[in-house]
Amino acid sequence: MDNLNNKVCIITGSNISIGLETAKLIAKENYTVILACRDLKKAENAAQEIKQQTGNNNIQCLKLDLTSLQSVRDFVEEFKKLNLPLNLLVNNAGIMMVPYSKTIDGFGIQFQVNHLGPFLLTYLLLDKLNESRGSRILNLSSRAHYHAAKVNLENLDVSEKDYARIENYGFTKLCAILLTKELQRRVEEKGSDIIVNSIHPGVVHTNLASHLGAVVRFFNSILAPLFYTSLKESAEACAKLAMGNKDDTKDIKASYFNVSNIATPSKQAMDPELAKSLWIKTAELLKLDPSTPIN
Repeated sequence: MDNLNNKVCIITGSNISIGLETAKLIAKENYTVILACRDLKKAENAAQEIKQQTGNNNIQCLKLDLTSLQSVRDFVEEFKKLNLPLNLLVNNAGIMMVPYSKTIDGFGIQFQVNHLGPFLLTYLLLDKLNESRGSRILNLSSRAHYHAAKVNLENLDVSEKDYARIENYGFTKLCAILLTKELQRRVEEKGSDIIVNSIHPGVVHTNLASHLGAVVRFFNSILAPLFYTSLKESAEACAKLAMGNKDDTKDIKASYFNVSNIATPSKQAMDPELAKSLWIKTAELLKLDPSTPIN
């Protein structure tokens, strides 16, 4: 691969929708872009589309299935074999308000895909990010985090009996903000200049909520123009904050954005002690050393 500016980005769930459009914008800035996707065939199709539309041929696909923690570990191994630097990680992939089921690892699927998987991926890539100056991480969150109930650190992964789709989705997106803030604190404590932010990308018309049925389809067809952010606007906001290549975003860190604007998250999301405890509990669930994996 001919990496013209020696900058590399990994973006998860980047074969469709916001992830794909964000990948295109990052590719236009001459990054080598790694499409980390569950379906490699769809990822290859997306890669061809990106190449054709941007003229950047440095697009590569690697399999990443967040429903499998082993897949996350395998992805990191495969990426490291490429001997590339890592300048940018965009944790874009996620699922929304899905029916309850468990992953192969025994966790609730929404909890693992939206929280445990991205946490593990970020944790395992921190050393690579730290090797490059000014590396950045962007975690996709949601305004739905305001709907999260009070966090119970002793019961992060609820049972099917206690599972409520909206509330649980909001909780996983609350986790994204809390861990953004805690990770920023931790990397600075280690003397690293990694920058971490989170973003609500807007309410974009995607396939995420297709399983919610007729009510959502009615909303999409009749009321969507009043409430939705355009895919273009959403991707532009994500790419701008991810790359930090504009004066109004390059030095901002540990912040939560509502599309293009810094916003105030929920009271829980601003609790530093909760953020610390969530990091430790998450590491315990994943059987990881809770210390920050930066030398």
